Amino acid sequence: MGLMMKSKKAIVFIFISIVIAGLLTTIYATYQVTPLDHNVKFDEIRVKAMNDYLETLIDYSKTSLRVSGYQTLRGMVEFIYQNDSFFLHEPDIKASFVECILNGSLRDNDVDCPYMENRTIIDMMANAVSLSEEFGYNETSITINSLSIDQTKPFALTATMDISIHLKNQDINWDVDKTIITDISITGIKDPLYYDLPYNNTFLESDGIQGDFEYEDFTTFANESAYIVSQTGLNFQFNIYGASFKPRSFFGRLANSTTVKAYPELTIISVLTPEKLEDAGIAIEDQLLNKSYVDFLYHKEFRDCEIMRTVINDSTETRIDRYHATQTFGFPAEELNQVMCN
Repeated sequence: MGLMMKSKKAIVFIFISIVIAGLLTTIYATYQVTPLDHNVKFDEIRVKAMNDYLETLIDYSKTSLRVSGYQTLRGMVEFIYQNDSFFLHEPDIKASFVECILNGSLRDNDVDCPYMENRTIIDMMANAVSLSEEFGYNETSITINSLSIDQTKPFALTATMDISIHLKNQDINWDVDKTIITDISITGIKDPLYYDLPYNNTFLESDGIQGDFEYEDFTTFANESAYIVSQTGLNFQFNIYGASFKPRSFFGRLANSTTVKAYPELTIISVLTPEKLEDAGIAIEDQLLNKSYVDFLYHKEFRDCEIMRTVINDSTETRIDRYHATQTFGFPAEELNQVMCN
């Protein structure tokens, strides 16, 4: 009997020991595993948040490049007007853009680039760094490694910027190199060739003329006085009486040259109304008022009627030179009337 009682006590003791051991195992296991899982998830959240913020910095850099680049183009056009001096050639245009957008200056830091106070790309990147500190990031830096500009579209310039972004939050570091490419529209920027005329002389791409020109397009072209792109594949160069007729690209306008970026798909044609020139104090004959001229005839004597034409059945009586009437707009000779000056 005594032996049986001892056996039962031993069994109970063993059972209790197993239960206690199980409880201790559970307690210690929970103590070790649960905080580890929690830290992993917390780190995942931190990494994701930093990654999202990094993407925000990249997007901000792209937007800043467009904004600062647009101001740079405005400043370069204003510089032309203030100094009565165009940029020399394509390399000068590109170098001047980079100097203006980075430093807010032109001509090797000799003069201020207009409109650029607190608006250089360096200023805008500094704003992003300041905000990062407010968001609790220990270290933030955005380094511009290179920046360039080119014209590949008629109404926009393409800017390319290589940047390095360093971002640190406690023990997490991001170091990323990124190439940012964006288009800077010239819409709304004043035309360097006609800066001081007292009417709307900002670039406005015509929505009425696309692709090949037709008669209806020509009427829209004459009525709206809008800027359009020449899509003809022909060489625009045409000389008569020593005058050269060739529409300029935006780069060509910055240099006042028909040879700078003089590709047909980049050249821009506009319409000027002589009445507006009259208002600007530019004397022209009375019978030529209320007629329109494409801008590459601007420096031409308006009374050279030998080459001027109007289009039959065109109520606007817009005058255009024979070459562009046939080659640019595609009018056959029988649809054109020679302009009479007397």
